[in-house]
Amino acid sequence: MKGRIALIIDPKVSGPLSLVVEFSTLQTYGVEKIFLLQQSVSSLQTDCDHIVYLTKPSMAWMKTIAEHVQMYQKLEAVTAAAPPGPPGSAATPNAPKHFSIVFIPHRYVVCDRILEEEVSSVARGVWGLVDIHEFPLHLVPFENDVLSMEVEHSFRDLFLDGDTSLLYYAAKSLMKFQQMFGHIPNIKGRGKHAQTVADMLLRFTQEVLLTPPWHLMTRVDEAASRKRRELRQGGTPEEPQPQYISALILLDRTVDPLTPMCTPLTYEGLVDEVFGIKNSKIDVDEVIVNPAKDKDKPPERAAAGPKSVKIPLNSSDRLFAEIRDINFSALGPLLHTKAKAIDKNYSERDKAKSLQEIKKFVAKLGVLQQEHRSLQIHTNIAERILQITKENDFRKRLEFEHRLLSGVDSGDTRYLEDCISRAEPIGKILRLLCLLSYTTGGIKPKQYDSFRREFLQTYGYNHIGTLSNLEQLGLIKKYDGSPPFASIKKTMRLIVTDVDEKDPKDIAYVYSGYAPLSVRLIEAAVKGEWQLKELRKLKGMHS
Repeated sequence: MKGRIALIIDPKVSGPLSLVVEFSTLQTYGVEKIFLLQQSVSSLQTDCDHIVYLTKPSMAWMKTIAEHVQMYQKLEAVTAAAPPGPPGSAATPNAPKHFSIVFIPHRYVVCDRILEEEVSSVARGVWGLVDIHEFPLHLVPFENDVLSMEVEHSFRDLFLDGDTSLLYYAAKSLMKFQQMFGHIPNIKGRGKHAQTVADMLLRFTQEVLLTPPWHLMTRVDEAASRKRRELRQGGTPEEPQPQYISALILLDRTVDPLTPMCTPLTYEGLVDEVFGIKNSKIDVDEVIVNPAKDKDKPPERAAAGPKSVKIPLNSSDRLFAEIRDINFSALGPLLHTKAKAIDKNYSERDKAKSLQEIKKFVAKLGVLQQEHRSLQIHTNIAERILQITKENDFRKRLEFEHRLLSGVDSGDTRYLEDCISRAEPIGKILRLLCLLSYTTGGIKPKQYDSFRREFLQTYGYNHIGTLSNLEQLGLIKKYDGSPPFASIKKTMRLIVTDVDEKDPKDIAYVYSGYAPLSVRLIEAAVKGEWQLKELRKLKGMHS
């Protein structure tokens, strides 16, 4: 694509896209300007030659894009009717433009139809005016070892609305993995949707095996072809291609609906609870990054409120990589130790006498400054979290959760009732209701009706649908027999009483005594205990 390019990006795409490519890379391909797609098309005017829309397959955005293209068509018509400018004059916003739409990760037929039929005073539809493409960005790398499909409302779409298209794309993504890293010999799973993905993956694999070799130029096949050529030429064959992935474990989210309802107690978990991690970044007050600016802020800016800044949270920050998974109770001493180590390294500048010693210190000064800045930021974040964890309400919430998980005095629901009467955040209330329902095998009918009445009176009757959806999913229900969690808890050893939070030997340290069922299932698969009689009793087990 020759010429100057303007990218107009769906806000829901911009975050994941920033994890895949940097703006400096886009600039090397001619991208000059980037806009966020918005309803007000007048703010999207540009003099670039090409306009490329990167968007999710949204019907609402198709109407906006059609309106935008039609706006430029109208401006071009005005320009064509005007007298021509002098030779060699620069391009103007009204000059003819080339439009492209790139759907991420795939296009829908209904989006094509809207582009065909959206009517304005200029034209009927813009279908013939835009090029349509797909960018199958199914897996977004959040870390070196964490990939996400980043499908918004995927749980609702799959388990509530019954839209199983997500399973197809999950299987396709895993198939791409196999083509890159080799065949995965062992597949284990639990849940009907896990079984569906496994079946699709096996079918895709069989289809590839039946395809002529020239269509299978994956990394593994290229290595095999290279070895055959070397043998024919009398050369020394290379080492065998290693098997990158030995097993795949698939779990439905409904296998372990309990864990997301609990309050995590690791540093990263609490950062997400307090600030909300999105696309590996958090929005925090500027004072957390640079406390000195808060003191020097003019009165008019102070009255306007704190400025928000984004802080990336990933393993490129060495300190965050070290502290992200530790229990918050062990964080303070570790940060203190890090601060002393940095001070000790800074003190070396006073000991540097010779030119060689000074040169050696200057060489590592940049790393020291970066570590010092990271320590300052994470210390300030930890202090903000500590203010919340010291509150009486936070301690009461943890006590309530632990009582439900352990089954001790689980009938005492006064804390939950008080939270509803105080109109605490609705997300917190719904999590606690789901936790109560799951751990007790359902809420007693009389108590259930009381919770429902108080909830709707506090948060509004527009949430009748919210409760209905949770009931349909089985996340909230009336008591209908003995609680299954009691047997699962014992079988899978989900409650651990002797947890060492500072030097943990068990995953239960993450919740200070509760081990997630999903993690226990993975541990069983890794240890070769997947076929144990106790595990086979768990509904939905497949392997």
